[in-house]
Amino acid sequence: MKRIRSALNHAGWALFVFTALTATFLWRTGSLQLRLGAAAPQEAPADTGGHSVGDGHDHAEAKEDEHASCSHEEGVDWCAGHGVPESACTQCNPDLIAQFKAKGDWCAEHNLPESQCVKCNPEAAQKLKPPAAHAEAATQAKCEHGVAIIDCDNCRFEVGAVKVQPDVAKALLKPAKVQHQELASAMRLTGQVQLDETRVVDVAPPATGRVVRVHALLGQPVKEGDVLAVVHSAEFGVAKAAYLDAWTKLDLARREQERQAALGGTLEKALAHLATDHGLPGKCDLLKGNCLPQAPLGEWRSKLLGAAAKLRLARSVYDREKALVEKQVSSRAELEQAEHEVQATQAEYAALVDEAQLGLRLEKLRAESATRQAEIALTASEQLLHIFGLSDAAIGEFPQAKHNGGIALLQVTAPRAGTILARSAAEGKFVEAKESLFTLGDLSNLWVWCSVYERDLGPLHAALAEGKPPHACVRVAAFGDEPFCGAVDLVGSTVDEHTRTVKVRVQVDNAQGKLKPGMFAAVEVKFASGKQAALVPRDAVLSDEGKPFVFQEMKDGLWLRRDVVTGRSQGRLVEIVSGLEPDATVAAGGAFMLKSDILRAKMGAG
Repeated sequence: MKRIRSALNHAGWALFVFTALTATFLWRTGSLQLRLGAAAPQEAPADTGGHSVGDGHDHAEAKEDEHASCSHEEGVDWCAGHGVPESACTQCNPDLIAQFKAKGDWCAEHNLPESQCVKCNPEAAQKLKPPAAHAEAATQAKCEHGVAIIDCDNCRFEVGAVKVQPDVAKALLKPAKVQHQELASAMRLTGQVQLDETRVVDVAPPATGRVVRVHALLGQPVKEGDVLAVVHSAEFGVAKAAYLDAWTKLDLARREQERQAALGGTLEKALAHLATDHGLPGKCDLLKGNCLPQAPLGEWRSKLLGAAAKLRLARSVYDREKALVEKQVSSRAELEQAEHEVQATQAEYAALVDEAQLGLRLEKLRAESATRQAEIALTASEQLLHIFGLSDAAIGEFPQAKHNGGIALLQVTAPRAGTILARSAAEGKFVEAKESLFTLGDLSNLWVWCSVYERDLGPLHAALAEGKPPHACVRVAAFGDEPFCGAVDLVGSTVDEHTRTVKVRVQVDNAQGKLKPGMFAAVEVKFASGKQAALVPRDAVLSDEGKPFVFQEMKDGLWLRRDVVTGRSQGRLVEIVSGLEPDATVAAGGAFMLKSDILRAKMGAG
């Protein structure tokens, strides 16, 4: 007897523990709800579970056909499940199909009336709007428990109603208005990020030599003109020495040209003074030399002064003999001799003047010729230094250098701004002029090469022919859904014989440097359609048993499930073909919390 009592006692405790654990589990999952007081249902809090159509609850057993999810409120001609008036819903009432076909209102492609086919007739979506009474009926309809269905914790899941306190909604939900904008058609491609070949350059040493210093590192950004490396080159040293020699010769030639020009000017002034003083013996003193300008004349000064003095003496003798002949003191022969002497000395003076002028003119011509030759030699040496990569400013600093101990050191500079993509330079390495030391590239703009089947080339050619490059969004795995903006600017000229595709190039901005050459990319090319569409954020569209729906805000924190028909996607937005009013507000952020409440109630009902 004791054994029987002990066994019954253990069995009782085991049953009690099992019942307690089961009750606790059901209560935590929301399947068991404890209520105090009257049995009338209270307003469901935001986190209270509900039930879903077709979960086996007693009030849903009558819905056994394939349209059990359709909502037909009493007195409202609207089928919420298919987004059309109930009186015209061929999916709920197949008998109506014959009537629509008889009227010629039938889309065989999508198996529904043409007036209801929003895919073939997007403008039909504006006509297929649910009546205002539809939403009102959904919120005021009563359930079998005698209360508003939205307030019944057991039945509200049937219409997908969730009530959320204002403070909770403000913290966890993000409402969004239905947007109306042009819906662009999209072409989705795959491609690979590559360098912009127009912005890549190989930096080679301009002359053969030995690398003595390397300043640039791999991956380092550089500016135009930055010194990347220094090469000791004998060839460059010879070219630099030739330039310095040509510069020195040109400087001397210009100085000689200036001297000859000064001599010519001084000679002209001296001849002018001498010409005015020949008949005025007392105006200038040849012994003091004040008849000529003080500017240098060289040997011509003494020759001209001697010839002028001799001519003045001959004229003085002639004047004296002429006076003596008039007084009959001297003979006529003496006068003629003096006159002959004047003419001879005057001829000598004129010949000396011609010789001086001709000599200075020849010297001036020689100086000008030497200057031109020196300029040509200097220009040739400058051009040779330009081939070595030197700028005019750098070349101009050579003559002013205090010393030229590094005359053979050649600086290898960056021809443009960019990033060091490759480096082969190393100190002590002997390099040839044709060898690349660095690869420099500008990564702010990149190319994405995509392969397009020939059947899809039509829209691309049409857009490019109109001068409107199609907009493209590039995405890579490293940055998820972050788009990188670009545009299609080139369609290849040939078709690959093996893949039957054509290469298409997308120019993409990479100012932030996130994209790297070699990355695989998903590319979405968009074409303007000219048609307006209703769009909601992608996060607002949820799915239950394969059916898309959204939560629409009704009033006073009430969110109601709305079954919708979705269309194409555009970035982070999704087209809503039917099921929502044009000015509806949906839950974009936190919509999954509302769905969890409905599904939790649905699981608890089972």
